[in-house]
Amino acid sequence: MKKFLVFLVAIVVVVCIGLTTYYFLRNDEAIDFKTKEIYCNVGDVITLDDLGYTVFKEHKDTTYNFNAGGEEVTQFINYNEDRGYYVANKGGEVNLLITTTNEKYAEFNITVHIGDGSVANPYYIDSQSDLQKIGDTYALNANYTLRTDITLSNDFRPIGYSYAVETYLGFSGVFNGNGHTISSLNLTGTEYANAGLFTTLNAGSVVTDLNIKDVEISGAYQTAGALAGTVNGTVSRVQAVNVNIANTMNNSKTGALIGSLSGENSTLTISSVQDAVLTIGTAPTAENPTVSTITGIAGGLVGEIDKAKVQATFADTEISLYNASGDIGGFAGKLIIGTNNGSIQESYSVSTSTYANFGSFIGTIEKDGSFVAENANQLRHLVGNYVLASSGNVVNSYDDTFFTRGFYNEADGIYSIVQFNNLADMANNTEYVFY
Repeated sequence: MKKFLVFLVAIVVVVCIGLTTYYFLRNDEAIDFKTKEIYCNVGDVITLDDLGYTVFKEHKDTTYNFNAGGEEVTQFINYNEDRGYYVANKGGEVNLLITTTNEKYAEFNITVHIGDGSVANPYYIDSQSDLQKIGDTYALNANYTLRTDITLSNDFRPIGYSYAVETYLGFSGVFNGNGHTISSLNLTGTEYANAGLFTTLNAGSVVTDLNIKDVEISGAYQTAGALAGTVNGTVSRVQAVNVNIANTMNNSKTGALIGSLSGENSTLTISSVQDAVLTIGTAPTAENPTVSTITGIAGGLVGEIDKAKVQATFADTEISLYNASGDIGGFAGKLIIGTNNGSIQESYSVSTSTYANFGSFIGTIEKDGSFVAENANQLRHLVGNYVLASSGNVVNSYDDTFFTRGFYNEADGIYSIVQFNNLADMANNTEYVFY
């Protein structure tokens, strides 16, 4: 019996030692990298926190290989052991591999998209800080894609500034808004002549699929618009809502979306402005009862369209003038028709103004050649000033009261703007050949 008790005690001791050893040597840590996909740009630093790294009951013997993908991966993104973070080195898409010595959490795979400004790998914009890198760290002629909505702060500098030469050169690249919204653009600065989210969109530039909301621009600018002061490129699918622009510059061009759209290769399509207010000139006050009279060009969508093409667009803008005059139109202040281009197609305006020479659709049309109208009085409602040698190439465009359509008369070879009382009459017209 005594031997049995000794044997039993020995078993209990062995079990206790075994349980104690297991308790102190067991590895029940839990490791995770919650982020499965990350977007960054060349030069960006990516921390483990960015990758969603978490560990529970960390085990002292567990080791990591953060560059487990080898040179095939590290040429794109490399982990700096000393500093404890990754650096994105090269544009492209790569599968980041992280391995551990914990067999339960042997490896993790994270897809990393790295932008370098190329067509295939555009720079990814996620913040105002990223926007302000355009013209600084990122080139003004690179490709960009917006990945999230952004609310701007009051210290935002319009896109188009080159930090290398310390002046505004304008944007020459491609900016894809991806359907996202940039809000709270507030500009009162005097360092730039052209005011907007972009100062100038140069020839070859493209801006698409962008929403702009809550815009406040006030000052003296050569050109001003929610999107850009001046556009010499391509704009498509851009919508602006709640826009308030006050321009006190003499001989300025102001539009709720674009101040000046210029060039035979420039286009504006499938875009609109709603709930916009334009103020041209300065209202006298008790403190400043005498103000200078100015002249300007202002339109509900675009200030001046110079030999450019506009199609499928809409404007809802209230335009006020104080001690000011000029070419003022509900859609465009001025349309200049060139040899090969200068047209407005399939567009609509419900803009209003109390200005006496207000053209509910266009303030002034200009073009070499001849211009005829079916009814001059009705046309004057649509076009405020038609002191022009012009053939109007305004197609399928109308305001909320009068309807017009551009036609080409084969008999005499003259373009016409023809006024109708309603859309049905315009659609059923047989007198003119639709151009």
